[in-house]
Amino acid sequence: MSEVITNIETRWEAGTPHHKHSIALMEELKEIDNKNGLIMDFRTGGDGDNGEYLLYYLDAIFEERERRVDQVILESDRCEHDHLLCAKCHPRDKP
Repeated sequence: MSEVITNIETRWEAGTPHHKHSIALMEELKEIDNKNGLIMDFRTGGDGDNGEYLLYYLDAIFEERERRVDQVILESDRCEHDHLLCAKCHPRDKP
């Protein structure tokens, strides 16, 4: 399991795309900020914009959450045959 890159410059230099949840949340934040007179000035798309920095922070948060979920699945959801919740070892109730 790879480590989440939290350094903004490293992410920017690598051209790491923004996480889809970061983009969606940023759009909502920008809309609210716009209604309140651009207090936070969440502009995106340029170097050093508040919104761009926030996007990178959100990317790291969402990637870390996904990494943790993946780790939990790897550690806890395998049967004695090392199957990931397989139907044979983990039958589901039929409706």
